[in-house]
Amino acid sequence: MPDSAGFEFLSVKNRLRGKKECLCLSNDGKQREEISRLILHLSSMHETGSLKNRK
Repeated sequence: MPDSAGFEFLSVKNRLRGKKECLCLSNDGKQREEISRLILHLSSMHETGSLKNRK
């Protein structure tokens, strides 16, 4: 199974250029699920414009 979560994260990270945070991707299923949920959450916040770039 390809590591699609990593690619999704990079895609979101590129869209959220102001954020300088990095998540440690893990092969652990539960952690991967949490990361996926966080990615979706950040994406939806970004899409609605409620996520502001902070320094």
